[in-house]
Amino acid sequence: YSSTCLKCTNLNDKTCEGVSETCKDNSKCFVKSDRSDFPGEHSSAIVKGCVDDTIICGYAGSLDIGGTNPATITTSIKCCDGDDCNSFGYD
Repeated sequence: YSSTCLKCTNLNDKTCEGVSETCKDNSKCFVKSDRSDFPGEHSSAIVKGCVDDTIICGYAGSLDIGGTNPATITTSIKCCDGDDCNSFGYD
């Protein structure tokens, strides 16, 4: 048995395009966001159990924000198992 972590082309796209990774049983989908104006820092969230629902697509892709501090926010969805998850600060 395996589940899939889905990916999308942009944050506003609710339709999935293909599969980014196949998760092993009991693994998690890891959602990571990086901001171009804060290199090396990222915000993260664990989605318990892998999902194969299009709702996750709202979290994948990139988004440009303007204003006085323009930046690009890139969000990716990956699979993690055991120690992989721990490296992101989750168990």
